[in-house]
Amino acid sequence: MGKRQEQLSTAQTQVSELKQLLTEREQVIKGLKQLAVQRERGRSNLWQRETLYPDKHTIRENSEVPPAKAGPTRCERCLQLLQQENGSLLDRLRASERLNKTLHSQLDLCRAIMAQREGGDGCSFTPSTSLTMEEGMEEQQQEILRLRQRLEEITQANGRLHEQLENHRAQQAAAQTGAQEAGTEMRQNHPERLNEAVVESGARESGALREERERLTEGLARSEDNRSLEGSLSSTRKEIDRLKGEIDAYQKQLTNCHELLKSLCVEMQGSKQMRTAAVNATATEFGGVLQDNPKLNQLLSEIQQIRGQLADKYMTQTKATEEKLPEHSGWPECRPKIININYVACGASRHSNRSSPSGRRDHAKKDNLSQSSHYSSMDDSATSLLNSSLSQLWVYDKSPHSAVDLKFIKHFSSTISATQHALEEACHLLILQERCFHLQSDSVNNNQSQEDLYWENLKLKNKIERMRREQSQNKKMLSEAVKRLRRVNRRKVERLGE
Repeated sequence: MGKRQEQLSTAQTQVSELKQLLTEREQVIKGLKQLAVQRERGRSNLWQRETLYPDKHTIRENSEVPPAKAGPTRCERCLQLLQQENGSLLDRLRASERLNKTLHSQLDLCRAIMAQREGGDGCSFTPSTSLTMEEGMEEQQQEILRLRQRLEEITQANGRLHEQLENHRAQQAAAQTGAQEAGTEMRQNHPERLNEAVVESGARESGALREERERLTEGLARSEDNRSLEGSLSSTRKEIDRLKGEIDAYQKQLTNCHELLKSLCVEMQGSKQMRTAAVNATATEFGGVLQDNPKLNQLLSEIQQIRGQLADKYMTQTKATEEKLPEHSGWPECRPKIININYVACGASRHSNRSSPSGRRDHAKKDNLSQSSHYSSMDDSATSLLNSSLSQLWVYDKSPHSAVDLKFIKHFSSTISATQHALEEACHLLILQERCFHLQSDSVNNNQSQEDLYWENLKLKNKIERMRREQSQNKKMLSEAVKRLRRVNRRKVERLGE
């Protein structure tokens, strides 16, 4: 019984050893599978490199053939690695064969032990245990056969790899010989081709540079034109502002002239009323005296004619100016807000001061002082002429009158004052006539100047529109030139990158 127990213990130890061997075999099988996968991956990587980068195995036209370097190449390194792997695989095969031999010997021992047990008293061992042992041994044998098949497949794959490596070496040798021949041919013909290519590239670059220079000069000229146009635009704007100010000033002058014309019309109406009243009064009071003085009658008749002519002229001129001003000025008619009524207000004082010559003289002085400096010289000349024309009357009338009645003297003095007043009114009418003439001439000049300003403004507006169009065209041309320059620069950068 003691021997049997020892045998059982030895059998159990052997079974455990067999299990360990099986696990080791499984690990060896896994390692072989991993090696096969790595080899397949290496083959696929080599194939991809050959297909994706064929230029590495060929020589460019402009490149020279590199000299053969000393040392192992990639193919030799791969062969060395494969040889090392094959050696390791052979060592593993040998170890697996040894394990198989040991397993066979152990199986034989187990079979002998089982036979002895069956021959002797095999009470402890049952047929079920013997069947399980036989099944395990059969499984182990099948696994061993599988391992042998895998090893044979691996050896076949190694042979194929050797053949592929030899073919690759032959291809590399042929490629090297072809590259050497192509290099010799390129060395012979390369300088001429390079010279031709350099000449062509230089001609192209010179043409492109010329075009760029022309475009840049055109752009500079356009920028200078734009600057000059901007300066002219600023000057035209200043001129337009100045013209607007002048137009406003002329408009104010026109309004003032219109107001003056209205005030003159009022003054003329008042003067007409005053003249008619004065003439009627003098005619009624001193009709007999005037009939006795033929010279005074002539003067009064002439003054009345002159008054009628001046009144008609003044009315016609005022009507013409009132009709022309709103038509030709181009501005709306401005209603006068202030009316000069000095002449009308002074009419009553004049009428009251007719009897006294001192009052008339004071009033005449005030009127003369109220006149402008432009008309002062004309007033002096008119009064001097009238005094010279009346000098004979004064001499005739200032004869000694000691024997004359006081009534006649009073009548005569009143007639003299009336004639003097009529002459003063005639002077005033002449001054008004000159004023009307000057106003008419000023209105005509203003109308002409306004028309000229209107046409000048139209011309300036047309110029400004033309300049704006030219500026827009210049901007478009500049943008196109910038786009062309950018395209040329991009092409150059792409060429340099290639």
